[in-house]
Amino acid sequence: MSTTSAKQEERTYKVLWSVEDEQWVATCDQFASLSWIDDSPSAALDGLLVLLLEIDLDIAREKRQTNLSK
Repeated sequence: MSTTSAKQEERTYKVLWSVEDEQWVATCDQFASLSWIDDSPSAALDGLLVLLLEIDLDIAREKRQTNLSK
């Protein structure tokens, strides 16, 4: 899956092998508390990108609702 937003392209991502979990872990420097664990590096990154896209959409909806209520 290659769904990305402009914000996602400005972020720094890492995908590392977790010895403890025995899976790949994707992280984003700008959202240090979030991660996605999966069986392959690409699946871990894709999962994290989808999660962050959902967060970006939620933030945009919240901003629209706030602006409409003013």
